[in-house]
Parts: sequence; structure tokens; C-alpha cells
Amino acid sequence: MKFTELLNKLAPPVGTLIKRNFAMMGLGDPDKLVVESPRKFMEKLALLYGGSIDAARLLIFLTGGSLREKGIIISPDEFLRAFERDDREFIVEWLETLDYLLKE
Repeated sequence: MKFTELLNKLAPPVGTLIKRNFAMMGLGDPDKLVVESPRKFMEKLALLYGGSIDAARLLIFLTGGSLREKGIIISPDEFLRAFERDDREFIVEWLETLDYLLKE
């Protein structure tokens, strides 16, 4: 599952808006970036919020929290830490798992 698809499932149309804003600001493809370098994705996401890394961190944390509300056992803190640590493997595994768990 692409990260923007995940965001759209949890809080439409957040993923679409992020994708459009990344394009408008010349920040690249957020879905590609999130699997290549989660930390760089978070840094570029911060640019959408006036450079506020705290706002970007909050969006990622809330994404993890929304998954818990859907009954998926994940720690929002652990999800955020994976972005901060640039843990590509953790993010890719979760996106693949979520693709299965969140099928409509």
C-alpha cells in the first residue's frame, strides 16, 4: 500500500492533498520517498507545514494512532520512531502488511 493511500483510507483526502502539495512545491513523489528514506519524507513533509518538523511528526504519530483505532496493533510512538530512524525496512513491511489488513 502506498503511504498516501493509507492516509486516504484513514482520513480522506489527506493523502491526495499531500501528494498534490509535494508536486506543487517540487518535493517529489511522497510515496516513493517514504519507502526510500522515511526521514527525508518527514523533513519534506515539514515544509508543507511552514518548516515545522513537529507538525510532520504529529501527522505521522496520528497515522499510527488511527491504525490502532482500526484494531491494528501498532504503537504510534514506534511508527514515528521508524521515520525518525530512517528505518526503511520497518516502513516497507508495515505498508505491505497494511495493504492486506485494510483491503476493502
